[in-house]
Amino acid sequence: MMVTKRKEPWRRQWLLKMSSARKSAGLKLGHWPVDSSLKWKSYFALFDTLSQTGFRKSEISVAHTKQFDPTYHITRSNLIWRIGGILVVSPTRLQLANLTEADCAVLVPPPSKTDQFGVIWGDKPIYLPVRFNEAMCAALSLRDLELAFPCRGSQRLTIPLFQFEEGIAFTYHQLEIILHDLKDLALPVSADPSLFTYHSFRIYLCTSLGAAKVPSADIQAILRWQSPASLIIYNRMQPEDYVSLIDKANSAVITSYSTANFPMIDSDDLSLTLDEVS
Repeated sequence: MMVTKRKEPWRRQWLLKMSSARKSAGLKLGHWPVDSSLKWKSYFALFDTLSQTGFRKSEISVAHTKQFDPTYHITRSNLIWRIGGILVVSPTRLQLANLTEADCAVLVPPPSKTDQFGVIWGDKPIYLPVRFNEAMCAALSLRDLELAFPCRGSQRLTIPLFQFEEGIAFTYHQLEIILHDLKDLALPVSADPSLFTYHSFRIYLCTSLGAAKVPSADIQAILRWQSPASLIIYNRMQPEDYVSLIDKANSAVITSYSTANFPMIDSDDLSLTLDEVS
């Protein structure tokens, strides 16, 4: 009873079921039917990105629309591409259409609660590999967003990476009501929905990396927790090594709960047990 209850990691099968909602045209999530609009291209790119980056909700959305500031929030300019071994900051349609599995999306972390000015993690890129056979591939979802809603040159500096409407970032509230309906679609009756939130993406990636036997210091680096060990490891991590770790996480299976979230024995259960003993 004294153990603190914390959020739980997503299960991959639930994520896959939620992710498949992007193909259900007309399905209403929150107040909005799923379609091919900017809103939904952005949302499912955000969904896939969270599963492979562990971004905090505050890093990819805002408390209210007027809060968005390109200096402190993630924009299209935070998305760079590594194509043919060369970094491309403003890719052409042809370059994006011809990506191979040797290429990857590169995200520059925005400022966060552990790095308010982006001076610690801002120079530590996140590499997201192109994987055509993965059901949830952040790089391909980001590519689809780029192709459907192009943004070139200096425009990339001011446009939110994930947009609810043109030029407008998602708010926490909008994300929450969408996730509420997605959980209704995917979670089994036995699961407590309150234990699964956007923070569960972060726990999911951490747990997946752990299940794949990735060293603790590498996990700290990828999740961008401040520690001397993680900084040393991360500073030396090459794109190929980072991609390899994400590939390992994609194949991990999560089944564990924390003990604080185990089902409790209620008074009826206890009475029944005592009757059986007597």
